[in-house]
Amino acid sequence: MKMKISPLQLEMVFFEKEKLEINPQNCSNEYKPTDNSVVFEIDFGKAIVNSISYKAIKFALSVNKNKKNSPLRAELKGIALFSFKDTNEDFSEEEKIERMFIFNGTSIVFSFLRGYIFAKMGDLNPNCKILPTVNLLDVIKKAIEDKTKKER
Repeated sequence: MKMKISPLQLEMVFFEKEKLEINPQNCSNEYKPTDNSVVFEIDFGKAIVNSISYKAIKFALSVNKNKKNSPLRAELKGIALFSFKDTNEDFSEEEKIERMFIFNGTSIVFSFLRGYIFAKMGDLNPNCKILPTVNLLDVIKKAIEDKTKKER
């Protein structure tokens, strides 16, 4: 089946901070993705790059930040830029923002970062470099609450 292009497209990811550490001797075959401690924070907004306006998600991801004996530690901070492509689907601007950008964009960013860490931790046993699948709804709710407080 030929896949349809999503109206929401990830255009660019810029890292403000990238700190990745591996410690292979702390990786055993019993290590599971859920053994990793993950903190993920986001903020929504807009950004202009080369006179082009994008929807933007600022992100901060830390993995095992305070765990000394973990096989990996990571801190990533940056911004992901998104655009909306015309796909002949009828979405209002509000639907694009709420349904697509906030929920899908957050999922895309977290998935991108999981894959990025997996790829960058090349020599580490695969079961030690997979981050857990997480429920992003709480992250999104907190970001919306924080944004609402700022706007008051």
